[in-house]
Amino acid sequence: MTGAPSLLRRLARDLVIANLVGLVAIVGLTIHVLQHTIDNLEGQDLRDLAAEIAGHLTDGGGRPQLSLPPGMAARFSPTYGRYAYVILDDGGNALLSSANNTEPLVAFDPATAPVFFSFQARHQGSRLQGVTLKGNAAGHRIWVQVAEDMNHRDVLIDDIVGAFLPAAALWLAPVDVAFVAFVLLAMKLRLRPLQLASQQASRIGPHATGIRVPETGIPAEILPLVATVNTALAGLDHAFMAQKEFLEHAAHELQTPLAVLRTRVETTIDAELRRPLIDDIAIISRAVTQLLRVAELDGLVIQAAESVDIATLVRAVADYLAPVARQQGKAIAVTGANGLIVPGNTEALGQAINNLVENALFHTPAGTTVEIVLSAAPTPTVQVRDHGSGIAAHERSLIFQRFWRRDRKQGGGAGLGLSIVARAVELHHGRITVDDAPGGGALFTVTLPPSAPVRSHHDTEAAAGAG
Repeated sequence: MTGAPSLLRRLARDLVIANLVGLVAIVGLTIHVLQHTIDNLEGQDLRDLAAEIAGHLTDGGGRPQLSLPPGMAARFSPTYGRYAYVILDDGGNALLSSANNTEPLVAFDPATAPVFFSFQARHQGSRLQGVTLKGNAAGHRIWVQVAEDMNHRDVLIDDIVGAFLPAAALWLAPVDVAFVAFVLLAMKLRLRPLQLASQQASRIGPHATGIRVPETGIPAEILPLVATVNTALAGLDHAFMAQKEFLEHAAHELQTPLAVLRTRVETTIDAELRRPLIDDIAIISRAVTQLLRVAELDGLVIQAAESVDIATLVRAVADYLAPVARQQGKAIAVTGANGLIVPGNTEALGQAINNLVENALFHTPAGTTVEIVLSAAPTPTVQVRDHGSGIAAHERSLIFQRFWRRDRKQGGGAGLGLSIVARAVELHHGRITVDDAPGGGALFTVTLPPSAPVRSHHDTEAAAGAG
């Protein structure tokens, strides 16, 4: 259906959106987990440092003294500037510090503070992350504060964010693109049976009821629907074939009684009444013959090896209808290329051309000529032109419908002639159009696909009937 959204495109769009959301979520979660893990590691490291500092405190005559090992002392060197500590008494006053600090790294109330807590604060222009640990030294309660300068270039989180995440993005992006491409390809392959089934289903029509939707490879969720559609199509095909057989048999059965009726009318009824009855019988016989043609065309299968010389066929039709044209004071003229070979069935195309010429003879006035023009380039075409009143634009899409007639009160046919033409042309993968002819009248153009090079292109002209 034109304008219907593509399932594959919708799935692809949903996949891309879900992938982008998932990617953002993964990156965000990764950063969060990394940050949380690093915070925990740094917090544990700072707590260990605070406990180790408390373990190196000694009594220095009623005042705590601190003697750190050289490696540990280097971590708190003012020149390094990454770590700092302050040792406070129970009143929150600074006793010892790594940088001669006279105040705590972060203010707190010793009376209500827990034994251990973490903190983040700004101190002398630095962004600190640290811990406060309660302890005892030289018989006195003390508080050890240890903090890390988060602006220092050696902080671990900066290294990870600055180096690991961009590096991870370099390999994560192509992996993600490859993943999306793989999923899209997988979806396309999985949907391929549905696309093939859709293409096959699009071929089903009034003249192709035997086609079924393939069930091979159809997903289990959709297979019952396909099976139901095929069952319905089988029922329609059966009904269509039954209707076609009925039409064909009925037409055959009517031919013999009509022939007997005509014979009896001609032999038993006086001449004054005979003529209109014979005309009525002729109209009925023509309708029966056309019904047979309709049934035959609906079941016709054109073989690949069949071909028709359209030029020869058109001239044969013109010769056949020439006496009819002369009787009506009209003429038929054929001009155009010889050796015009097209793939197709001679009988079906012959009937189509015959109906077109008969239709033109019916509408063209006495004293005029029905013109048939053959052309080879760019594709084989047959044009039939009359000099009648033409066909109104709003009726051009109706005249090829079965049983359509402009004036049903007017006799002459059942409205099947042009529908037979359209069906025959359709079977040959051709096209028929109708336009206004220059100077008045209708111009029917039949375009057919070529099958062989034209053997000659010289123009010839043949006339049949009185001119």
